[in-house]
Formats: sequence, structure tokens, C-alpha cells
Amino acid sequence: MTRTIRHLSWALLGAICFAGSANADALADASRSYKEHGDYASLKLIAAHLREGMSRQEVEKLLGPPDLEPTSSQSYYSSDRREQPDWADRELWVTLVIAYDGDAITARVESWLLGPVGE
Repeated sequence: MTRTIRHLSWALLGAICFAGSANADALADASRSYKEHGDYASLKLIAAHLREGMSRQEVEKLLGPPDLEPTSSQSYYSSDRREQPDWADRELWVTLVIAYDGDAITARVESWLLGPVGE
């Protein structure tokens, strides 16, 4: 019985490590793809991995420099996807908008939104 539990524990640990490794590989692939192509699928996957408190440097390592930085506390990353939300009279580019807290050196992710953005 103890041997069976031990084997199951090792199998579970191995599965968790494999999933973590596969997850890291998928994130690295998405990062490369977004930087090269600006594709929505990669941006969506990266957005799902963002977390409050990430540094601006961590974000830019994943996404590269922002497409637009209207203020020092906001960064915009556009994609190749367009959507027409109910509230708009035309299609808009789907964009990741990241809000930072802190100055340029200590900036940390405060919030983010992936969706259609108009002018």
C-alpha cells in the first residue's frame, strides 16, 4: 500500500512538472510569435499569464515594446484581430491595454484588459 501511494505521488509530481514545463514552453512560443507577427492568439495567451505586480520589464520581455504609450502609466499592445462591439459603429482593433502603478523604474502591473479599443 505504501509503495503504491509513493508511486502515485511521484507520478502526480511528474505530471505537474510536465504541465508546468509545457505551460512555460507555450508562453515562450506565444511571446516569440507575438513579437514577430502581432497575432491575437499569442496576445490572448500572454494576457492570461499576466498578474498584478509584474514589473514593466517582465511584461516587455514577453511582449516587446508597446505599440503605444499615451502616458507613462499605460501601454497598448495591438493585435491582428478586429471586432465590432455592440457599442461601436465600426470594427476596432483588439488591443491589450496595461495600466501600471509607480514611476518608470518601479512600474508594476495594476490592471489589464484585452478587447476592442477605439480612438
